[in-house]
Amino acid sequence: MSRSTKVLWPQRDVIAGHPALDFLNTVDDPGRSRRHNRLRDWPALMAWFEASGVLSRAWRELFETGESADRHARILHDILTLQQLFYEHVQAHVNGTPQVRLGDALNARLSQALGRAHLGQSGECMESGEYMESGKCMESGKCMEWRVASMSPSRWEDAIALEIEAFLRTHALDQVRQCDGCSWFFIDHGHGRRWCRPHVCGKRHLRKRKRASSTRLKP
Repeated sequence: MSRSTKVLWPQRDVIAGHPALDFLNTVDDPGRSRRHNRLRDWPALMAWFEASGVLSRAWRELFETGESADRHARILHDILTLQQLFYEHVQAHVNGTPQVRLGDALNARLSQALGRAHLGQSGECMESGEYMESGKCMESGKCMEWRVASMSPSRWEDAIALEIEAFLRTHALDQVRQCDGCSWFFIDHGHGRRWCRPHVCGKRHLRKRKRASSTRLKP
């Protein structure tokens, strides 16, 4: 992992249990404002791709072949729009108002990504050099993987969209919990987890409790 990636996305911040949920956890927002998103520019997005494991450095370099800098702002805008759509879907479920079906906009983006992708057996990625690994499914006992076409104009968004599709297909949203101190999500395996990161929200809660206790003890 590069030094810039460690600074922007230290491994202790990759805590959700799935890249699709880590994609929602790019904000610093005590109080759940979601106003301060760390995906603020192209280097930050590239660092997130590396830290999350969605795209290796080799695949990022392949994807950037022939890429023009003037497209970066539009790509980032499209990715943040996808993030908001997925956030609204997960948040509704956590709030106790689950959506029976995906919203039209989110469904359309996932369907378009699947339409551009290729489903192949594990290992085809390195042999063909044309597709990258994303979601996985099992068929007849063989591992099958969705791959994004490396030359598709939508390849960056598609890489994340296929992670979201894989998550929704293989995980129950009933397993998803939201941190008690911020808007971050994570998969709870039944251990009663409350905090996204004990060193951040857990410590913040302890400080608040200590201050409240001190206030009560004052004459």
